[in-house]
Formats: sequence, structure tokens, C-alpha cells
Amino acid sequence: MPRWPRWGTGYRGSTPTCGSCATAASACSPPGAGSPAIDLAITITGLGDPVAYTGLAARAVAIAPGYGPVAALEREIALAKCWTAVELLAGVTTGNAHVPAATVTYLRERLPDWIRAILAIP
Repeated sequence: MPRWPRWGTGYRGSTPTCGSCATAASACSPPGAGSPAIDLAITITGLGDPVAYTGLAARAVAIAPGYGPVAALEREIALAKCWTAVELLAGVTTGNAHVPAATVTYLRERLPDWIRAILAIP
């Protein structure tokens, strides 16, 4: 199933091909088939929480029933969010991402407990 298109205008009016987090980490992937959770995860502010993932998954499944069931999509969104955060930190480590120090500190302080919380999602 094709992923949802990414919207917006890129640098100098170009058409973007990546979500904002992936762009920051230089971890862009070509458009194509993949889990819709990848595109949905970047729409949640910060790391999010199970309530945010459930709400987003329910809305997405209501629009596109093929993305369901809600519980499975909720977990996929959480895992995609985790992947995005790890890729962002990897980009910082390698020098490929220019991220404010406050964002890096936020992720380093909160990521371990947050990962434990999302692992508890059934």
C-alpha cells in the first residue's frame, strides 16, 4: 500500500521528499510502498505517548480502513517514532544532522523511559 504523500514546500520552493525529522537526519527514503506509520509518526509533536498514537491510528483507520486494525497501527506508529528519534540522534553523532542542543538534551533525557513505555503497548 502506498504511503501517504508528504505535504509542504521545501527549501527555495522545491517539492519535499522527506518528513522534517528525516530531512534533519539526512535519512530520506524514496517515496513508495511502506508502512503508513512512518509518515503518521512524524505528525505527532515531540515523542508523543500511547494516547496520541491511539488517537492518530483511529483517525487514520477511519479514513483508510486498510491501515487497520487500530491496535496494530498504534504500535507501528510508536515504533516509527522511535526509529525517527534514533535516526535523528545518529545523524547528530555522525555530524549529518544539525539539531539544536536543547533537542538533543531532550531526547537523551527522555528517550530511555519513553522507549520502555512504548514497549508496553500491546
